[in-house]
Amino acid sequence: MHAHRTTTQSHSQKRLFRPQRNRVLNNLLVTTLCSAVLSFSSVAYSDTSDVRTPESILNEVTKAQACHDVSVQVLGSGGPELDDGRTSSAYIVWVDDSARILVDAGSGSSVQFGASGAIFDDIQAMVLSHLHTDHAADVPSFIKGSFFTARNSDLPIFGPQGNDVMPDTSTYLKTLLGSHGAYRYLSSYTKEGQDDYTIRPTSVSLSGVLRPSPRNRH
Repeated sequence: MHAHRTTTQSHSQKRLFRPQRNRVLNNLLVTTLCSAVLSFSSVAYSDTSDVRTPESILNEVTKAQACHDVSVQVLGSGGPELDDGRTSSAYIVWVDDSARILVDAGSGSSVQFGASGAIFDDIQAMVLSHLHTDHAADVPSFIKGSFFTARNSDLPIFGPQGNDVMPDTSTYLKTLLGSHGAYRYLSSYTKEGQDDYTIRPTSVSLSGVLRPSPRNRH
């Protein structure tokens, strides 16, 4: 299945000087990604009426059958350097031979997405680990590119809460795609009923609490 999927080696050693921050970001990404994958898997839709605890779900995920036909494709593993020679960070989670989750959308990733054979209509969520350019710069390219697809289902976009340095995910998308944003010609995708689908941003705190944006917030 998809012979072109490959893994890459870790970034150059000059990116290893911030291990503590990277661990926090990685934990956030893994938590969000696992939740998203589980929501699309049979594990999340058990016939039992019992309340499922995170521990019971994770125990089931460890079983081999829970990961059947799930794979991760690296679209890019580069950083922000101009001489990096690689597409910036982006990954596709494939489930049953369909691209279901896009993790990060770094510079150049929209081109690699098209080359991968993935179909944007199949993407059920976009997850942004953080909002640096090498992880999120191609979000407008994906949204513009979707105009040429048959997508008609809303697109959840999960990303971090804001802090003193960076905005939250909803504000970031509003600044890019809102009515007064840099790419305001795409603002119809942020407004209910004005295009084939609507972007649904959700900010995720480090504590793992989801904070969806109000539906009428653009």
